[in-house]
Amino acid sequence: MLHLLQAGGDLRLHDQQGRTPRDWAEQGGARQSREVLELLELCRARMSALVHGGGWAAGVSPGWLQASSAHHLCGLLSLLRRHRAGRAPRREQIRRPPQIPALGFGQLSSLWPLGLVTGIPLADPKELLPAQGEPDRTYESSSHTLMANLLWRGHPVTARQLKVPGTQPDVLLADLQHCSTLHHPNVLLLMALSPSADLSGLCLLFEPVWLGSLHVVLHPQGPSHGGPRTVPGLPPGHLLLQVLEALLFLQARWRAHGGLSSHAVQLVRPGLAKVGSLEHGRPLHQRWLQPRPEQGYPWGGPGPGLPPPPELYPWLPLELICGDMPATTSDLYSFCILAQEVFTGQ
Repeated sequence: MLHLLQAGGDLRLHDQQGRTPRDWAEQGGARQSREVLELLELCRARMSALVHGGGWAAGVSPGWLQASSAHHLCGLLSLLRRHRAGRAPRREQIRRPPQIPALGFGQLSSLWPLGLVTGIPLADPKELLPAQGEPDRTYESSSHTLMANLLWRGHPVTARQLKVPGTQPDVLLADLQHCSTLHHPNVLLLMALSPSADLSGLCLLFEPVWLGSLHVVLHPQGPSHGGPRTVPGLPPGHLLLQVLEALLFLQARWRAHGGLSSHAVQLVRPGLAKVGSLEHGRPLHQRWLQPRPEQGYPWGGPGPGLPPPPELYPWLPLELICGDMPATTSDLYSFCILAQEVFTGQ
């Protein structure tokens, strides 16, 4: 049973007669069946505590479920009995894994609030074709990546790929780590990823971006000196409010974007702007946050992103340039610079 749970077994499934794993264990009647029933109860109580923020969530590590020996099973049942008797193990006795394993009710992500891990489709590079019947909209996304409009199985997508194929895909991997778990109407939607033939590289397939980045629209031939350019279908105030919605969402997840600039704002279509380029995301500095329940976020989120490159320094506060932990005001600083750029064109 432990092996099945570790492999992703779901205790909610039924067989053809409508019986669950608990039904099977109850019909067994042997001593081992009683132990399995206690194990199933441990999984249910553990998941309930995680979802509902119970005190047990902070005191019990799912690492207890990651071994399969008889001695380990005894430890699991002993833990369950102590919890029922109000004698939970001391915090220093608990080993915390970096991520939450499967607990019989779906694979969980390590972000708070907790959520089920969603699958990201893999696209064969042979399925990616140049866009037909429309102009090429390739533009720079960073010093190492490009955004290009392609077709994937006949559907338009915008692919983020390396300028020089075969180089280290650290930027794309870091972006993937964040955007695969952060979903919001104003965060650029990841649709699939396409690994290279040797699996050493990849490109990320996002929803189609029809107008390009805000930087491309504001500065088509470099920084302008003739006043601000208009963004199609987006008054400046409405555009900035959409960016702000994305930043507030990230902050509610205790994350900072860490690299907000006009390069990161994608004009998906007239009237809609979304924030992408999450590879520089970092956990927020705890000193600047309200205290949060320790059981609510015991495993943290994705690790720190890549350090921002020098081309982003004009938008960044000093703490991000120096590589320090961001405060809640770090993205606000970048947002103010972005607002200045939108209204002045510089």
